[in-house]
Amino acid sequence: YPEQVSFPASLWHFDSESLFSADGSLYMITKHRAIGKGFEWEAGANLYRLDTDYTDQDNLLTYIDGNRSITAATGAELSPDMQTLAVISLTALWLFDRPESGDEWLSSSSRKIDLDPDVIRQVEAVTWIDDQTVLLSNEQRDLFRVDISDL
Repeated sequence: YPEQVSFPASLWHFDSESLFSADGSLYMITKHRAIGKGFEWEAGANLYRLDTDYTDQDNLLTYIDGNRSITAATGAELSPDMQTLAVISLTALWLFDRPESGDEWLSSSSRKIDLDPDVIRQVEAVTWIDDQTVLLSNEQRDLFRVDISDL
């Protein structure tokens, strides 16, 4: 990460479980842990792009943008028509429209669907069945289908 200057980092903002590809590039979305706390989260997520594929040196990510409202992003996937980015967190499903220009996905117009953690439990993955249907999965292997055209 370009702004990570110490290892381990003084801020625990360098954990990416959310990966997706768009337009031939690989993107990563961070989740921010509270300093010194394994399972306490700070609000905020940053989007990075991998621009190099070195095999003999470190690959420095490129910071793209951030969203201070997402807490603990655990998965991301671009819709089949490449127009909507789904980002799942422990408490919400976010749907971001394709940016009009550039790749600042987390700053584009969005919809947020709050999730009940008692029902969804530890949700970790998101994928698209088609352009209007999202499938979520948790660590307990439960599946949840969300028809976004109903939202």
